[in-house]
Amino acid sequence: MAVSFLTLCKKLKFKNKSLIDAVATLMCSDAETAAGPMQCLNKLPCVIDSFYALKDSFEQMQVCRTVVSQEPQRKSIFFFNRTAAHLPGCTFIPFCNGGIGYVTAYSPTTPPEILTPSFLFSQSLQWLHSILAGANLSGELKDPSVAIPKGTLLAQAYTYVIYALVYILAAFTCSTDLLQMNYTFLQPINFCPILVFIGTVLVTMSAALSAMIGASRILYAIAKDDVFGVVSRPFAVKATRKGNPYLSVLFTAFLVQLVLLIGNVNSLAPIVSIFFLMVYFFVNLACALLDISSAPNFRPTFKYFSWHVSFLGMLGCITMIFLISPEYAAGCLLVLVLLIVLISVVGPSTGWGSISQGLTFYIVRKFLLRLDPRKDHVKFWRPQILLLINNPKSCVPLMNFTNDLKKSGLYVIGHVLPTCWDGLTDDPVPEKTKTWLALVDFLQLKAFVEMTVNKSIREGILSLARLSGLGGLKPNTVIMGPSTSGTKTLSKRAAARIRTMINEFPEVRNTVDSYRDITIIEYVNIIEDLITMNKNVCLARNFNSLDLTKLKKRASGEEMFIDVWLVDFFKPTYHFVTEVSSLFLLQLARILMMKGIWSSRAKMRVFIPSSDGESQQMISSVKSLLVQLRISAEVEDFDWTSLTSSHFTIDKRLVDTSLSASSDESKANSSKEEHHYPLSYFQELNDFIRKNSRETIVSFLYLPRPNIARFRSNPDKSAEDNREELLCCEKYMEQLEVLTKWLPPSLLVHGVSAVTVTSF
Repeated sequence: MAVSFLTLCKKLKFKNKSLIDAVATLMCSDAETAAGPMQCLNKLPCVIDSFYALKDSFEQMQVCRTVVSQEPQRKSIFFFNRTAAHLPGCTFIPFCNGGIGYVTAYSPTTPPEILTPSFLFSQSLQWLHSILAGANLSGELKDPSVAIPKGTLLAQAYTYVIYALVYILAAFTCSTDLLQMNYTFLQPINFCPILVFIGTVLVTMSAALSAMIGASRILYAIAKDDVFGVVSRPFAVKATRKGNPYLSVLFTAFLVQLVLLIGNVNSLAPIVSIFFLMVYFFVNLACALLDISSAPNFRPTFKYFSWHVSFLGMLGCITMIFLISPEYAAGCLLVLVLLIVLISVVGPSTGWGSISQGLTFYIVRKFLLRLDPRKDHVKFWRPQILLLINNPKSCVPLMNFTNDLKKSGLYVIGHVLPTCWDGLTDDPVPEKTKTWLALVDFLQLKAFVEMTVNKSIREGILSLARLSGLGGLKPNTVIMGPSTSGTKTLSKRAAARIRTMINEFPEVRNTVDSYRDITIIEYVNIIEDLITMNKNVCLARNFNSLDLTKLKKRASGEEMFIDVWLVDFFKPTYHFVTEVSSLFLLQLARILMMKGIWSSRAKMRVFIPSSDGESQQMISSVKSLLVQLRISAEVEDFDWTSLTSSHFTIDKRLVDTSLSASSDESKANSSKEEHHYPLSYFQELNDFIRKNSRETIVSFLYLPRPNIARFRSNPDKSAEDNREELLCCEKYMEQLEVLTKWLPPSLLVHGVSAVTVTSF
């Protein structure tokens, strides 16, 4: 229907001069306006929809100026109600009866790329937002496990059918212009328009209440579980006897009002849709991971469930998130990251059970089966350490040092509870392990804790050494803490922070009561047992004096060293250690040098013995070895003959001048020598090492194998044999104590594993 503009204004009783002036300015030329705008407007054709003219009050309209294609010289005005179609060449004049100023969300000036299928999807996705409504109200349901799946599936099926019918019937009965121009087209075409109004009100109220109550219940649950700490704690207050969280409801309503200040529902819909799609993405992700990890307690009652379906749901959600709006999607991900960070910072540790634990178990088990110990190769060797300590109160520096020494390998802290199992009514290991793990967490160690109960310390340690680890992850190196506890090394501040945990550990022993739980014979036999089990053995000494703050605060120009002594002090006639042990000593020192502060603040130094006229040759040989091993270190030699001449008369024909000795030769020599050397010899060695260790932070020394094989091979030992074994063990330990007394933190090392493919 086409009428003149002024005729239409008279029929619709428009008396708005602003409208007339705006249309005249837009549609009439300057000459026509000067001659009289009314004459121009009276001739201006106005194309309208007669249906709108009859059925709607036109209280809010938009005017579009365009050129009629059949008559290019003639201008036309299109009147549309509330919204507008995208017509090429249109310029809009928004106005209403009250005056110009009514603005719609989308108009013919809106670029066509905005009205994409993904945008329309975000607008129509609102009916899916009630999927989790039942789950949000699970606390109010009598039987949630039955009501939630049944109600959700039936509601979604019913809603889907209704929406599909409306889409199909509207597409068959309504024109494109009608669907594009009028948001409320259902009301005028309905046989009873009031039903559309009532339905709209009911749906709006239902959705609003569902969102308000569901969101407030979620906020209340988050606050009750203290997920965000003090941030969410105020909303855990209950207001009614039935548990209705009034404070959460009020805060949710406040947030809703803030969102409504956007003032445009069409702009709000994509944001809401993206957040809901993100929720559905993580629901699908959780279900898929639970199914993949084969968690025994994950037994969905929906028999057609499969992780493949969940994966497709994840893929669809994340695809639509970025198709709807990449900017909003990025903002949603940013909010997600902030929430995760907030939870990790202020959130408490709870016993809900994390899906990451189940997934980690599945992955670790799967790849642990592939870690075949039969395929181990020396190229990929790394220390897998079992640290045996009696009292962690005095071993904190050693625990931290071992954490630096492991080089991404296995680190197990082992402890034996010296208790007779038959006298126990409950297993003490689980509770004790929790205390030790709390200390591990406090010290930020990447370590496992293994404990066992045995009345014999020796048998308990053998069990730990043999059974710790799993598959290809088993300890190959055992570090034993001192048999004497020394001094307490947990700082006062640390003790204050974990005072309850500290009280669970026994008090630090004094030197008088140093062998209360383990005898010298047991201690020495443990060393022999571990070497027999083909474990690398290290004895830690003086680590209570390890202070890394000195290394951190090292002055400019001041040098600190990690010393490696490639010498067997227990064999004056055979002063070089075996090839395997030499390489193992160098390997451990180099691994330590690869760790953070050690690499930047300390240097490695290698000490080698030399005889008359052999100094340069020995230094050259060791430097050549270090080049092969790709180890950067300083090499220093010392006169071995002058050091030992005052205690022994050594036949030079017996003195080893090679860089290494074979294992067979080492065993032959070990069987001949009893380590029965005067203590004055070890005291002089101690003085010499101390003199050369003033700038040393840690020393690596060779640990000889105890010469007690003949006592172990005789099961029917006499009293004389027992006395002789005790004397031998006491002598061995006494020599070690004298050698290491007042030295810097020292690690006595006996290596049995090949750690590099490079040979001497």
